[in-house]
Amino acid sequence: MKNILLSASLMCADFKNLGNVLYTLESEGIDIIHVDIMDGHFVPNIALSPIIISSIKDATYLPFDAHLMLDDPSFILDPLLDTNIETITFHLETIKGKAFRLIDWIKKKDRKVGVAINPETPLEEGEYIYPLVDKVTIMTVDPGFTGQKFIEEMIKKIEKLNRIKRENSYKFFIEVDGGINRESFKKVIESGAQILVLGSTSLFSSKNLKENIEGIKGIIKSYEN
Repeated sequence: MKNILLSASLMCADFKNLGNVLYTLESEGIDIIHVDIMDGHFVPNIALSPIIISSIKDATYLPFDAHLMLDDPSFILDPLLDTNIETITFHLETIKGKAFRLIDWIKKKDRKVGVAINPETPLEEGEYIYPLVDKVTIMTVDPGFTGQKFIEEMIKKIEKLNRIKRENSYKFFIEVDGGINRESFKKVIESGAQILVLGSTSLFSSKNLKENIEGIKGIIKSYEN
């Protein structure tokens, strides 16, 4: 069976009940905790920080993936690496002129590196770093806010990235982030997605988190080959 990994978007969780949320995500088989860090500049919103991540990192054994929606991700790398976070994902749009240095910086700390690509950014702009990263995230909404509608045109982009990966024997995982729900699961999986970031339109769409996870897993299992 094809292994689809489920990544829970922490920004969409109930922070008043975060301990129980993390326990449920862990016990019900979620694979990754997705942590959005926003600076109010690259995206018009502010969310989370290394201090917050450090305070909750030990509450679960699940791996954390920090999604850096920052104008300059380099200033936050050292404090973020100090949290023992497993994966750091920066935006292709923010690293021009320093991509190789940032990747090397993270890799030297034995962490995984991801690169996220906005909907309107051509895949060709990441051509030279694909061989170096562990994950490529296709944004399927404009980043910065929860609850947005999935951009259907991104299916072709996922398919194209999957072709690039196969033709070059690249090892990175393909992740999709934004508006992923029961209506889009089948399309993104068939297009080549391997990691689904789940937020307010699916995983946290109601207060019954356990029931939501069971329903999502049941649907995805029926689509997997």
